[in-house]
Amino acid sequence: MHLSHHAIETPRLVLLAAILACFIGSLAVIDLPKERTPRVKLPVIVVAVPNFGAAPDTNEREIVRRVEDEVGQLSGKLRSGGAVRSEAVSGAAVLQFVFDDHVEVANAKDEVESLINRVKGQFPPDAQQDPGPLVNDIAFDQWPVIQVFIAGGQDGQHRHQVAGRLKLRLETVDGVAGVDIFGGLEREVQVQINPHVLTLYGFDYETVAQAIRRANMDAPTGEVESDTGRVSRARTRGKLESLAQIAAVPIGVRDGR
Repeated sequence: MHLSHHAIETPRLVLLAAILACFIGSLAVIDLPKERTPRVKLPVIVVAVPNFGAAPDTNEREIVRRVEDEVGQLSGKLRSGGAVRSEAVSGAAVLQFVFDDHVEVANAKDEVESLINRVKGQFPPDAQQDPGPLVNDIAFDQWPVIQVFIAGGQDGQHRHQVAGRLKLRLETVDGVAGVDIFGGLEREVQVQINPHVLTLYGFDYETVAQAIRRANMDAPTGEVESDTGRVSRARTRGKLESLAQIAAVPIGVRDGR
């Protein structure tokens, strides 16, 4: 006899089973843990390599291609077809590694970090300095809520200045955890050195670079305690703000002068 015949002959049992199923479903909906932004981990690793001031074609040639030449070592784990997506922009290069679904995110990140560490010695010097290549996995709970792109203006330096002012205003908004600026051109000052004068005084290029670096640094100097017992931290304001200040930086001491 078919199941439908039993259901017709015992309607109370069918009704009881339906009520029980609805009750269990209601309990599951109430007790089921829910998150507004669930932590979904995808086997996708993003590498951002800042190279401030460099043109897109330079970043394509000196960063992106050098990384892509070494991608063959990950071919067994990367997803076939478009496993590596790259983009070179003004001041940075961005690469995205897409692994197969069965690859653990932590293992994928370790593999990419090892690859970048092997290759970054071939990057331009500015791309190797702090912060250097940034390797991150995609986590939706850390994904930016809003991305703002700034276009137009006079040049890349002007857009970077506008982004800096916008960053300061956005950081004061309640609920904003952080604001990051990526790309654009930063103001740069080139210091031209007369090698004959440098040799005359017995200095070298590294001494000049270290002197300017020390002069252009904010550093804590200690604490100041008032009569009321309030303690305040004191910092030296050492950032160079003009060409005249750079020119007046003391290089060192030679023969007591």
